[in-house]
Amino acid sequence: MSQVCAVIYQVYAIMSQLCAVMFQVYAIISQLCAVTSQVYAIMSQLCAVMSQVCAVMYQMCAVMFQVCAVMSQVCAVMSQVYAIMPQLCAVMFQVYAIISQRCAVMSQVCAVMYQMCAFMYQVCAGMSQVCSNMS
Repeated sequence: MSQVCAVIYQVYAIMSQLCAVMFQVYAIISQLCAVTSQVYAIMSQLCAVMSQVCAVMYQMCAVMFQVCAVMSQVCAVMSQVYAIMPQLCAVMFQVYAIISQRCAVMSQVCAVMYQMCAFMYQVCAGMSQVCSNMS
């Protein structure tokens, strides 16, 4: 009987150690969830800021495209008087080409930034799901 008691005490000691380890693991997981929640909050704020930046940049692109349209009309008028002012037309076409290039580049930058925002929102949602599954 004393041997059975000794075995039971050993099992109890092992179970106590396992419980202690499990509580430490739980504490670590809780800390990781807290950190992940903070990261999620920061990334959400960054996404919101980047969305606002993209919105402003798209508005700037819209204005630039309007400027390009006006410049195109101006160039059309200038081409009618090209025989009188050929050098001025050449300068206007160069300005129009430069503005068109800038508009195209800004549109690409905005598209990339929106893709980055969408990716970051997906990452944030995934981390939130992991945290909710752990708790």
